[in-house]
Amino acid sequence: MSAAEDWSRWRSKRLGWLRSAAGPASLVATLWPDDGERLPGIPGVWTLDDGHTFLALDAGVTARIQGVEHAGTLVAHSADQQAGPKIRLDDLTVQVIVRLGRHAVRVFDHSRAEAVETVDAFDPSPSWALEGEFTPLPEASTVPFEFELDSAPRDLPIPGTVSFELSGTRFETTPFLDVGGLQLVFADQTTGTETRPPCRFLYIAPPEDLRTKTTVSVDFNRAFLPPCSFSNEYNCPLPPAGHRFPVRVDAGESWVRWSPGFGPAAATLED
Repeated sequence: MSAAEDWSRWRSKRLGWLRSAAGPASLVATLWPDDGERLPGIPGVWTLDDGHTFLALDAGVTARIQGVEHAGTLVAHSADQQAGPKIRLDDLTVQVIVRLGRHAVRVFDHSRAEAVETVDAFDPSPSWALEGEFTPLPEASTVPFEFELDSAPRDLPIPGTVSFELSGTRFETTPFLDVGGLQLVFADQTTGTETRPPCRFLYIAPPEDLRTKTTVSVDFNRAFLPPCSFSNEYNCPLPPAGHRFPVRVDAGESWVRWSPGFGPAAATLED
């Protein structure tokens, strides 16, 4: 498979996800349940016990988790998880997350499936598939990241730096470790004009051994818009100073195009 074909396959999969019933454009609310509480529109009772979150479905109600149908009491979130599984009901999907130590329930409205018509993107170019250098940092290294909905920065764990060259200038970045790989949060000279603010994301495949200095692939053709581009309910990290590149990155996704009658899902409840 050629690089262009691989990019087209990535883009098709990405657009399919964005236009799905529980994709990021369908997130319409973030609710904060107390123990034993019912939440509007969700047929069941939420309970909290020793860091775990449970949803006791009402009699006769079923839900699907990863395609498997369930009834009764569900484990919506375990104490060792940052986010629980997505629980699909008839018209909604719910998911428990942890934000700043508090358990919250995200609510996805299936009627917003296909709210995203498409996402504009720059044509892929081999010139944006860069070779970077990963340099490990001491264990427990962190970097402060500001988040859109937080009042103070969070210290995120950083396994190492990733350096690469853009327009003749060498940049040293500090992507944090996420489920998709090393997550680079960046802005550039297109941000706010040709690409949607406040930033874009890029996943970099980490080396097998995070303690070893090695080369990594930094392919800006796969830079993508963050979830907060699709719903104001997402709490996205913002690029630190060293990730605000004073050059153009004419690669990756650029702007959301909404289907007629739709726009980004607006925040409905305060944290």
